[in-house]
Amino acid sequence: MNLKASRDPHFYCYFCVDQEGLLANLFWRDSKCLVDYNNFGDILIMDSTCKTNIYGKPLVVFVGVNNHRATVPFGCALLVDETEETYKWVLSTFIDSMGGNKPISVITDQDDAMRNAVVELIPDARYRLCGWHISKNVIGKIHHVNVQRDFMHLIYSGLSVTEWESYWNYVVAMAGLHDNPWVIGMYNKRERWAEAFFKEDFFAGVRSTQRCEQMHRNMKTGLGKYMRLYEVLPRLDKTMNRIRERVLFDDFVSVNASPVIGDHMSLLQEQLEKKFTHDIFLLLQDQIRFESRFIVDDEFHFPDLGSSVVTLTQYGKTA
Repeated sequence: MNLKASRDPHFYCYFCVDQEGLLANLFWRDSKCLVDYNNFGDILIMDSTCKTNIYGKPLVVFVGVNNHRATVPFGCALLVDETEETYKWVLSTFIDSMGGNKPISVITDQDDAMRNAVVELIPDARYRLCGWHISKNVIGKIHHVNVQRDFMHLIYSGLSVTEWESYWNYVVAMAGLHDNPWVIGMYNKRERWAEAFFKEDFFAGVRSTQRCEQMHRNMKTGLGKYMRLYEVLPRLDKTMNRIRERVLFDDFVSVNASPVIGDHMSLLQEQLEKKFTHDIFLLLQDQIRFESRFIVDDEFHFPDLGSSVVTLTQYGKTA
């Protein structure tokens, strides 16, 4: 840590010890994390899943989404446990390290301790549960395939709130789930997981903590459960650098690549290509291509009725 701090003047590291003087919690982020958070910190995704060290400490990662729709790390922490007080400590430390700037939207898994910490420390942020974890619970709690499919629709579909409520009542009634405790619990917290309740909120298209899961997987390739602390931290640093190298490649492609402009709404595509990164442009272009499927041809030719061919153009005009 001292070597890292000597090379990076904006490096931030904070820790606390237990009653025996042993390391309890440790949080760190470098200057690049600070820059990325200042640019892309509207959305914060946090997760704690893997214990990849000899001390059995949970590893917490804070990540976001950049202008290429790619994952950017904001910081990491090793915790003594996964209690609400510990999550409050690490979340408050994270916010302090970012100059007090708070995100406008937060995504976590269904851990109540983590949720309570977010709600207390960032009360103004829009809070969302991970859709992927909700989907896994649906499969585990609901055993009928058709009902599972209906619940997936309730999680991800762009229904209005009124339509969602009607569809929920229909699914619950048809499946006879009125008295199911899990279903009742999910309905009571529906505003934290159903897409219908997030239409007015900015989440940059993110609906799960899968980006954290992906980062954990990347870390596991270089970490072992018998590693000591002085071995873990350099490996995490290398993992973050690999992620950042991908961002550099995305930047290079955006500057130097010339995407193929389609015929449909070509002028709009040319303008979008100049204003957005390559990855975002491709996303918008897909939507333009999808929209083009609903465009009717200028002319419709009816089959030959014997005496003449009747040709109609759009808006009912005759040719």
